[in-house]
This record gives sequence, structure tokens and C-alpha cells, in this order.
Amino acid sequence: IILTGYLAPQSDNELPEVVTLTPDAARFLAAIPVGAFGTDSISVHNAAAGPEQGAGDPVAAAVPIHHAFLSRGIPVYEQLKGVERLLGKDRALFVGQPLNIAGGDGMMVRPFAFVY
Repeated sequence: IILTGYLAPQSDNELPEVVTLTPDAARFLAAIPVGAFGTDSISVHNAAAGPEQGAGDPVAAAVPIHHAFLSRGIPVYEQLKGVERLLGKDRALFVGQPLNIAGGDGMMVRPFAFVY
């Protein structure tokens, strides 16, 4: 879980400022592999970055960070709240329980962490 300090825009005219991994960093983490990737940011994808040049797959080019994780079966959790409360905790277990939505794909979850 990565804490970016994301703050929602304060007006309708303001675009969100998204702090993300680089596509190379996402591919590195996905190759380890990690069990999941989570962030407090609105998305792991920064639309302002544009498509990644040189990616052969159009999906990988359009959303390289999502593709790095999801193509390897690694779930992505975005817009997590209260992540800062996990700072400094030595032992925590994150659980992102999907809501039971028929036919859902890319759905909301009920996230929680056990700190022990």
C-alpha cells in the first residue's frame, strides 16, 4: 500500500493531481510478485501522462500500470482511505473484500486492515 497524500480537487474546475508509480516501477513490483497493490490516490493511472510509447499491446500502452498488475492477476486497490493510520505499524494485514455485485468487474470493495 502506497500513501501518496492524495487530496480531492477543491472545485469543479480543478483536475485531480495524481501521484503514481512509473510503468517501469509497476512492472518491477508485479514481477516480484506482490499479492496486491493499493494506493490512497484516485487512480494508479495518470491520464495526463498519455499512452506509453513502445508498448506493443494497446491496453498496455493506454494504462500501463493497471496492465502491469492486472495482467499478472494482481488486484489493484485505489482510493483507499485512512492509509496514513498504518504508518509506523510493524504488523498489519490488509483485506479488500469485494462487494457481492452480480456481474461486477472492477468493483468496489470493503477494505480493512488488521493491526497486530
